[in-house]
Amino acid sequence: AVIMNLLSAGFPFDRQDQKIAKLSGGERSRLYLLALRLLEPNFYIMDEPTNHLDIDGQEQLESEILRN
Repeated sequence: AVIMNLLSAGFPFDRQDQKIAKLSGGERSRLYLLALRLLEPNFYIMDEPTNHLDIDGQEQLESEILRN
């Protein structure tokens, strides 16, 4: 299930063992949002949530918001 979540968050299989410190800022933000999503919160409180997200992360966040 974790691999599928990483894939859905835009992390190709061959990069899933990469250290977090080596990820770009946008990739790290996507990873943090994935971790938050796995906790299944009832709501999110976000202050400028897309400031540090790359395009893929912005699209993932939009998709997540529209899905719920």
